[in-house]
Amino acid sequence: MPPAQRYQLTMKGQDALNPFSEVHMGLKKHSPAALNTLRALAANQLGSLEPEAIQTLVREGLVRAI
Repeated sequence: MPPAQRYQLTMKGQDALNPFSEVHMGLKKHSPAALNTLRALAANQLGSLEPEAIQTLVREGLVRAI
């Protein structure tokens, strides 16, 4: 398991939390696990983060490691 990192939501990530945005709808359709992980990161609930979902969020530019 990789060492724990801190992540910051980007503007696009903040937009993805809006249920009426196209980013949110696309993420919900193609990667519901990543959307749940994004919500957990936004709520600072870091207990059960899926590494694959985090990689998707970083790749899509929704979060960045700090």
